[in-house]
Amino acid sequence: MSEEVKLAVECTKAVEGYRDDDAKRRYAQRTRHFLSDITTLGVAHVVAIASARAGKDAVETGLRAQTCREAVERISQMKLTVEEASYGLYGAVLLYGLKALGVVKAASLADALLELDSPMASSAAYQYALWLKTLAEAYFK
Repeated sequence: MSEEVKLAVECTKAVEGYRDDDAKRRYAQRTRHFLSDITTLGVAHVVAIASARAGKDAVETGLRAQTCREAVERISQMKLTVEEASYGLYGAVLLYGLKALGVVKAASLADALLELDSPMASSAAYQYALWLKTLAEAYFK
């Protein structure tokens, strides 16, 4: 089993435990929409959009958490609307996986965006994001 699959399963299980079913459904929408954006706009742009919608602190949890569950739990403690939470979950899960895969080493959003601004980072992100989308469609429709 590839590392992308393991991480996508870990994070899908973590999101499954999130308290709001509507946020989980909207998270699944984010996985579908952002997958094509990764190829056309790049992963740095996708992370920036998620941060703009949810706030830097929500998305940055993916860089600082030791597990995906920890990132999701931190987001659940924030005062976010359902829409903001869906963007925060996606951005954090994406960054968590990219950090675990060694694509990102940064601890801050700004530094992560600089590291992600490359075709190689977007290519690596696409494979992981594809698994996130497939699992989100299975779990959260």
